Amino acid sequence: MSRKMKDIITAVVLMIFGGGMALYSLEYRNSSTFETDVGSNFVPMVCSLSIALLALVILVSALRNKDEAYNRNVKVETASKVDFMRCAASIVLLLLYVACFRPVGFLISSIVYLFVQITIFTTRENRRWLPIIIVSVGLPVCCYLLFVHVLNYMLPAGILG
Repeated sequence: MSRKMKDIITAVVLMIFGGGMALYSLEYRNSSTFETDVGSNFVPMVCSLSIALLALVILVSALRNKDEAYNRNVKVETASKVDFMRCAASIVLLLLYVACFRPVGFLISSIVYLFVQITIFTTRENRRWLPIIIVSVGLPVCCYLLFVHVLNYMLPAGILG
């Protein structure tokens, strides 16, 4: 199968997914008190329309590309065992994060999740512990401050609360 055909199929699937997600997000009840406020369906709608729009860009790009190398069949590389294990570990880690989110709390579970997730996807040669720790701690703390102090939305405190 050519790269062009793969891009077309991917774009169509993503457009269907984005459109379905947009239709589903219309069913969310707008929980805002004022008609002009952003409701609970705003972010899902923006995400779904962004997916559909980017899929349309991929589709148009694939249909307009006349390059011979782009239209030829490409050899698909198979994933290595290490790649498969990283993917499986990420899925298990995400499930553990979701399970621990409320009982342990947002801050601790997010810090541990990010630290382990970044460690899984960096090779031993490229691991630099200081940036990993800074991102793993800094990102959840910034999100916590944004939600709690700016948006006035409480996140699960877990064992810290």
